[in-house]
Amino acid sequence: SLCFINEKFSIGVLSSYNFSPMKKNIMILAAASMILGCSCTNNVEELASSQDEGIMEMSTTIVNEAASRAGFASKTAFVNNDAMGLFMYKGAWGTAYPSSKAVKQNNKSTFAGTGWNIETPYYLGADKGTVWAYYPYDAAVTDGKRIPVTNDNTKDYMYGSSKAEVSATSTQAYIEMHHAMSQFVIRMNASADYQNARTLTSVVLKSKTSAKTFFKSGTMDVTTGTITGTKDLTQLEWTPNSNFSAGAQSDYCTTVFPRVAADGALAVELTLDGVKYTFDVPAIEWKKGFRYIYSFTMKGNSLVIGGNDNTGKDYVTIEAWQDSKQPDVTLRPM
Repeated sequence: SLCFINEKFSIGVLSSYNFSPMKKNIMILAAASMILGCSCTNNVEELASSQDEGIMEMSTTIVNEAASRAGFASKTAFVNNDAMGLFMYKGAWGTAYPSSKAVKQNNKSTFAGTGWNIETPYYLGADKGTVWAYYPYDAAVTDGKRIPVTNDNTKDYMYGSSKAEVSATSTQAYIEMHHAMSQFVIRMNASADYQNARTLTSVVLKSKTSAKTFFKSGTMDVTTGTITGTKDLTQLEWTPNSNFSAGAQSDYCTTVFPRVAADGALAVELTLDGVKYTFDVPAIEWKKGFRYIYSFTMKGNSLVIGGNDNTGKDYVTIEAWQDSKQPDVTLRPM
């Protein structure tokens, strides 16, 4: 009998033929060459397939990092187990990316100390794609243009997209993450002659007309970072319970949804050492990715508007979420 290779590369037996020893050797060599030939062809096809596609990798940075403050803790760097949601489309949003594997939307990507682990890898072909990301990850998200957000002063919502399109020849997605909220900062400057305990127990941002002008929850569009919601609150309130040191400057930071405030439509109310102080908020636009610092100075037994900044002026300081300052408008007492 003689072994041979069939179409499925299984081993069969020829038993009805009577071959001479030389013919047997020739047949065995021919069969071996068939195995090698088929195996090589298969490897070449697999190699060609792998060269046509690439698996996407990603790196991130956070634009406009914030310094540490009491109250809201801004995200300045990603740490282990931080997770983002990813969306990938061909070019414009909503155009399906052609791939040999399913392209998962709201794809979870987890930070592992030195890089990101993408739950379902993106297999990239010749077509160019754009990757959008949002933070923090929410498994319930089905529409990247309607990501649920809540202003509970604990989450630093961010959004971003790949700076360049990705493909099999450019597999690295570099994503800049931008802050989607505005920061509302109360800056307390305690002079040495202030006689009380220096405890800020309440901060209230309210409508002067009792109109419903605030909303606590809404949705964010990952492509623009725009947050929208239904106005159903007349005020926002925080309880810092912060103690400030004499002769020092301290900040209490909260987050607010970006918005435009008409002149005199809003007021800020502070409760300091059991006494309430109320001030008008002049016309201003709170933009995403900026902090708006309202300065107050504790002197003697009272609280006055304005602070000890590096220009000697009293105003609302507007900063990007890094050290870029410009003067704006002055607070007026009611």
